Amino acid sequence: MNQNNLKRIFFVLGAAAVVIAVFIGTTFFMASYSVFDADIGHFAAGSGMFYAFAAGCVGAVVFASAAAFLAKKKAAGDREPYYGTFRKIVSLCSAIAALVLFVSELRSELVTEGYTLPALGALITMPGLVLFFALGAIPSLRGGKVHIVSGIAACLSVNLMMFKSYFDFTLPLNSPIRNALALMEAAFLLFLLSEMRTLLQRNTPAFRCIASFSAVMLTGGIALGMLLVLFFVPDNGLWGVSALRCVLCLTAAANALFGCVDGK
Repeated sequence: MNQNNLKRIFFVLGAAAVVIAVFIGTTFFMASYSVFDADIGHFAAGSGMFYAFAAGCVGAVVFASAAAFLAKKKAAGDREPYYGTFRKIVSLCSAIAALVLFVSELRSELVTEGYTLPALGALITMPGLVLFFALGAIPSLRGGKVHIVSGIAACLSVNLMMFKSYFDFTLPLNSPIRNALALMEAAFLLFLLSEMRTLLQRNTPAFRCIASFSAVMLTGGIALGMLLVLFFVPDNGLWGVSALRCVLCLTAAANALFGCVDGK
């Protein structure tokens, strides 16, 4: 396939992924606004809007898998993600979001003097997220030893965030909100792993596509939906959900969007 045509195809697929992310975020917000019972942490049985949200998440996985299959079959092996000016700006935004989240979490731990081991581990490794995104915006430092070490710490931080969410019992153990958080953070972690593979020159077009598209749609979509709920209906039961963490995930999803298109 002609590389220019392929580039246009992945540009369209990236745009479609953004549309799916907005759909996921909107349906999550509408379901939370209209049929979420904060007392039990569940959506009403038979809610069409919640089913639409769930269908959007399943569709996102299918879509990302199809994009990865196309990349494996048609894309050149040396395809690279976009590293232009816009991505540098978004990377800096992610670094700032991670820094603000770190300061907020640190202050919270010092004030409350109560923490879990996953929360403490996520906090200790969170500067890795700050450095990883900040250095990614500097061409002369991107891919260096410090960048790679910070990327390892960033992956550990997001992994521990997932454990923190799991052991946060402000939400019921089987609450769909807890499951949505896990899905949002798992896609974030997958994207970071893909970025690390790119830095180590061990990535493949297929893995980069499934990681990037998943992060755009799942990390971005769920973070968008949760932010809308926290902003417009703050008393609707998303106890324990951090708005700052959602902002970080949203900026990470914007970074992932550049991995959906060719840099060449």
